[in-house]
Amino acid sequence: MQNLEVKSNEAAKTLGINVVDVRVSKIDFPEQVSESVFERMRSERMRVAQDFRSRGAEEAEIIKAGADRQATIIMAEAYRDSEKARGAGDAKSAETYAAAYQEDPDFYSFYRSLGAYRATL
Repeated sequence: MQNLEVKSNEAAKTLGINVVDVRVSKIDFPEQVSESVFERMRSERMRVAQDFRSRGAEEAEIIKAGADRQATIIMAEAYRDSEKARGAGDAKSAETYAAAYQEDPDFYSFYRSLGAYRATL
């Protein structure tokens, strides 16, 4: 650019003009070159977009794996708690049956036979 400015200033001095600065305001490429430049720009943008997509997919897999792990833990804890509650209920039921049997063994036998008849119908 300085070389261009010096040559322009030498030619312009004969006319009484002093060239202070030379700058490029616009560059137009030939048709073949501009197409390859735009294609390179497109491919770069596509590469960046693909990079973002792949990072997003990776983060999605990490989040999904964490959610699956949490779901498994929650289900296991819920099953454990339900089995505890079932065990407590069975213990209470056995305790109630034992108390009923001790109070009146004949009635308890009769009641159990009614339950058996009901189950067969």
